[in-house]
Amino acid sequence: MPGISDSLTALSLARSRAGLDAPLPALSAAPPSKTIGSVEQLGHLVAERRKALKLSQQNFADLAGVGRRFVSELEGGKPTVELAKVLQVLQALGIDLAATVRG
Repeated sequence: MPGISDSLTALSLARSRAGLDAPLPALSAAPPSKTIGSVEQLGHLVAERRKALKLSQQNFADLAGVGRRFVSELEGGKPTVELAKVLQVLQALGIDLAATVRG
């Protein structure tokens, strides 16, 4: 599975091809980890990262290979979004999804 630098490189190349040549914001050495407990929290994380990359919903949707409506619904916390597309969006944003078994 590609790492965050691979995702950001791909996103940077796609932004360049789309005429969005502004550099991507620098990431800290250790990006913060967040526990997501709801679809709304996941949507907020996606919107936060997309905005940090200075991408509109349409520009990001085009780069991620999903529709703008899907991005809008995900960011809005729609509970029935398609998991495969969610994973595609997270990959494009350089966000890793991890599952932890609670003890």
